[in-house]
Amino acid sequence: MTELPPGWARTRLGGIAQPVRTSVNPADCPTLPYLGLEHVETISTKILNVASASLVRSTSFRFESGSTLYARLRPYLNKVCTPDFDGIGSGEFIIFPPSPFLAHGFLKYLLNQPRFVEFTSALDTGDRPRVNWTGIAGFEVGLPPVSEQKHIVAAIEEQFSRLDAGVAALEEGQKKIERMTAAVFATALEGRLVPQNSSEGDASELVDLALESRERRMLAAGHRRIPEPLDFVRDGLPPLPGSWKWVSLDTIAEVVGGITKDTKKQNAPGLVRVPYLRVANVQRGYLDLRDVTEIGVRQDQLAELRLLPGDILFNEGGDRDKLGRGWVWSGQIAPCVHQNHVFRARLYAGIIDPRLVSWWGNSFGQRWFDTGGKQTTNLASVSKTTLRSFPIPLPPRQEQARIVGAVLERLELAQRLGETIEQALARAAVLRSSILSAAFSGKLVPQNPNDEPASVLLERIAAERAASANGTQPARNRRAQPSLWETPA
Repeated sequence: MTELPPGWARTRLGGIAQPVRTSVNPADCPTLPYLGLEHVETISTKILNVASASLVRSTSFRFESGSTLYARLRPYLNKVCTPDFDGIGSGEFIIFPPSPFLAHGFLKYLLNQPRFVEFTSALDTGDRPRVNWTGIAGFEVGLPPVSEQKHIVAAIEEQFSRLDAGVAALEEGQKKIERMTAAVFATALEGRLVPQNSSEGDASELVDLALESRERRMLAAGHRRIPEPLDFVRDGLPPLPGSWKWVSLDTIAEVVGGITKDTKKQNAPGLVRVPYLRVANVQRGYLDLRDVTEIGVRQDQLAELRLLPGDILFNEGGDRDKLGRGWVWSGQIAPCVHQNHVFRARLYAGIIDPRLVSWWGNSFGQRWFDTGGKQTTNLASVSKTTLRSFPIPLPPRQEQARIVGAVLERLELAQRLGETIEQALARAAVLRSSILSAAFSGKLVPQNPNDEPASVLLERIAAERAASANGTQPARNRRAQPSLWETPA
């Protein structure tokens, strides 16, 4: 910790703040709001959307208006809020009651400063990383006089108000990019992005090619009878240009499921270890290949299930937002297979650019799969039959090339805009940290030599604690606390 400004005093967090843990039965407080860790950020922005305490079954603790609630468990670690109402909080909060020795909001920002965040990052270990009061009470603090605390809080909030306005504008820009991208896909795949050209023929000839290729592939696979492609429901489909055709995915592509992971058989002799794609690898519009695991497969399975460039991937299930999510495989890893929760669609005769199919699946298909998917207690899924009946808009071949070019041009623009916004948001986060660092090193507001020094403030805190311990005034917390200068064990 650097040298402190005049009038400040060096102490520990445990020397200026004491948590309270007043355990309550939520059922006894049906009118009080309950704050879980998931509410900590929405409360800080005054968006009150919390559960009734009567619905909570876990250990809970009472807090009063103006208390500082510090989330001690990842992924919410270091999130802080100061609710302006009485309520009940999760047991994973460290709750500090209002203090006459600390300006309202001062403790919240002190616990948000980068130096404290770095300090706690070294403390939280284990399967469910969390910190406790004993660990953080020894954090070294520079304490300003109360009057300066108020000026610091006001200056932080003024700076943050401007930052928040800028961040809100940037986030609105991100939403506009999302809407623009959705509009690009809709207009492109409904025949409204590029003009039609009657000389480019009709999609009917592509359907004929697909059916011929489908028949040959099925005969080669040993089918004695070639079934008709699955039909699709036409209700709710947008109109298409006259040269386009609606077809089911089953008409233009072979849809297969992937390999089921059987842990008991993974050590069986004769298996070949190969990379395989999971639901987590198949994202909406891209593939995340940073963490690709391996699976043991038989040699004959490898020939059957290995992915080929141009294969279109669709997620079978998981959460509802994952239904049908996918992208096109381009041979990044060879060989590579896919698990049973990822479907593969391999086009017949290459009659359509696979990116068009995947873009359609990720835009229109997101709603379509949500409607057609099945929901169990915890998971949603799309069956292979449902996927095979997915309706696909099929443009003439030459028009496809013009559509892909126009879409890529607009997506590149959207990506550049998105990257610019991300960089601005990152700068805003750095600036926010810089403001807090300056505030708690005495560089954000000027010092007033006429302010009562913080050393006197520490003496008053110590006197109140001594009186509480002797029972001469109501104690806020009967638990043992570290002294002003003691580092907790």
